[in-house]
Amino acid sequence: MQYKHSLMMGDGLKEASDLSEVLAAYRLLDDAVTVRCSLFKVVHLAALVENLRRLHTEAERLKDQLQRRIAVMTP
Repeated sequence: MQYKHSLMMGDGLKEASDLSEVLAAYRLLDDAVTVRCSLFKVVHLAALVENLRRLHTEAERLKDQLQRRIAVMTP
């Protein structure tokens, strides 16, 4: 009954206002976390792409080295 009484006295409006502020703060926090996660994913993806480029360059170098060795050994 205390809650019902507080609503009738207008205290419920203040509680509802506080709740909406808390929910808005949580939404902002959630948005910030989402953005940070997205940025982390982009940075992580960029690092993966760079590593793939390095691996590709190394693979090309090893392929060329192997072809030169095969050419030397071929009569």
